[in-house]
Amino acid sequence: HAVAPSVEKALDGYNATLFTYGMTGTGKTFSMLGPRLMEAAFDQRSAPSPAALVADQQRGIVPRVVQHLFEKLASVGDSQAVISVSYMQIYRERCYDL
Repeated sequence: HAVAPSVEKALDGYNATLFTYGMTGTGKTFSMLGPRLMEAAFDQRSAPSPAALVADQQRGIVPRVVQHLFEKLASVGDSQAVISVSYMQIYRERCYDL
């Protein structure tokens, strides 16, 4: 619910950024991805299917936001929208594109 206003502004055409920060091991990646995507990423396995993610009650912020965006666009019949998602990590002053 905390990111909903940013998502709604993105649907109005504004750029939106979700930013997490904190010490190593505090759960930032877990919060953003959820356990299933996090395990797939770190164990180098294929990602769960979209249907499996939608059914997962512990999915993270990113899958929830993407689901909301596509549902909202489908409800208004917008087939021309462009959605771009970047997931970056900054660690020890280095930027990693995840």
